[in-house]
Amino acid sequence: MIGNVNEISTLDALYRGEYAGMVRSAYSLTSDDQIAMDVVQDAFVRLHQAGDRVRNSVAYLRTTVVNGCRSHHRHHAVVRRVHRQHIVAGRHRGTRRRGAG
Repeated sequence: MIGNVNEISTLDALYRGEYAGMVRSAYSLTSDDQIAMDVVQDAFVRLHQAGDRVRNSVAYLRTTVVNGCRSHHRHHAVVRRVHRQHIVAGRHRGTRRRGAG
């Protein structure tokens, strides 16, 4: 984990140098400013937590950002599918009630 002054200043320099580009990349994959910023922020947190295990910080960030965007899309695909299932189930329930009376 990053803790000493040199590691923190390195992370700070990396953040200043890479944040905007990473957000642009995430935005190109999500089309949403807030989601893009959240994904990039999460990537920097993961980098901080990974500490010394990371050999190439920029590559790690890029990979983590892309994976975060993919996770976002997968999550929203599941939410849409479940929502559609509830709508269809509600229509079927409503049809039965009308036919029962």
